[in-house]
Amino acid sequence: MAAIATYSEQAYERIRLLLRKGVIPPGHRVSELALSRALGMSKVPVRDAVTRLVGEGLLDKRPGLGTFVAKLDDDEVEEAYDLRIALETLAARRAAAKRTPNDLQALRECLDRMTRFSNALYGSLPDWDAELADNLTQSDIDLHLALFEAAHAPRLCTIARNLRLVTHLARPTFYGEELDDLLRRGDVTLMQHRQIIEAVEAGDGEEAAALTAAHVEKAKQDWLNGLEATAPVLPGSSADDLEETVVASAL
Repeated sequence: MAAIATYSEQAYERIRLLLRKGVIPPGHRVSELALSRALGMSKVPVRDAVTRLVGEGLLDKRPGLGTFVAKLDDDEVEEAYDLRIALETLAARRAAAKRTPNDLQALRECLDRMTRFSNALYGSLPDWDAELADNLTQSDIDLHLALFEAAHAPRLCTIARNLRLVTHLARPTFYGEELDDLLRRGDVTLMQHRQIIEAVEAGDGEEAAALTAAHVEKAKQDWLNGLEATAPVLPGSSADDLEETVVASAL
């Protein structure tokens, strides 16, 4: 049973990664058989992972139709951002009070990685490097996760982690934006992260909470204002058609 649990966790994390990368886009049907083949795993851990993701609201099971990647309407996305603001400000406030030297080191390392990827990505414009963009996104996620860990609140960390993925799935990437807007967005994001970490280091919970609220609110407003253009549609119109793409991304 322990081995099955381990495989189920592996399947869960790998499918979450596919969702974050947009390999299986919102609204697309999810085939457990196709995922099992693509991941090189049996159907049992994949089924367990899919069930877990349905429970978390990242997948949507429709009786008689199948399972689909969640596609939130505007009200649901706005609600998710509002919940993020509430939970992440709480995490920042707690982190300022409970952080350890190791927590601060982890936050600084995440910021350093994010700065490197940001400089490399935006320095390559107008060419768009998809791998650098993905590394930048992951470093952003890692930084927020490090902030949750510094709060030393495991349940809060789990809920906030899932909410971040929900808003990420709803947020198209910034293909099509003007060059100046892209550069400005990158500079502002780095500055906001740096200020949040400095407030946590200083033990100023109220400042850390206020900065975090402003940071997530800006992401929400960017989405509401339609600043982000629609990402290109991935090939394939069914889960089986996506199998080759899933294999390349999952291995």
